[in-house]
Amino acid sequence: TPLYSSAASDVYKRQPFVSYTFHNLQSLAHTQWIDFCNELPSTVLRIKGIVPTTSGPMELQYTLQSCSLTDTHLKDYHLVVIGTDIDISSIQEKVCSAS
Repeated sequence: TPLYSSAASDVYKRQPFVSYTFHNLQSLAHTQWIDFCNELPSTVLRIKGIVPTTSGPMELQYTLQSCSLTDTHLKDYHLVVIGTDIDISSIQEKVCSAS
């Protein structure tokens, strides 16, 4: 027995997914990264990456249900955003350094 309706599944399968990787990230406080995630539209489904914070590098993981930041020693800063519609310029403005 499927856990979800076949009609809902058919709609989900037809959604065009897009992804974009952001580089040149600015260092934000832990709370600023959490606020950024909490303000995302529901069209952004997943984010994962290594982000610079004011307390050092952290791994950011976001889904529609949760957002977490965990310490890491990695410094290959990037942010991969996956969704059905991504406002690239809006995200760049919020998380990327001007250069």
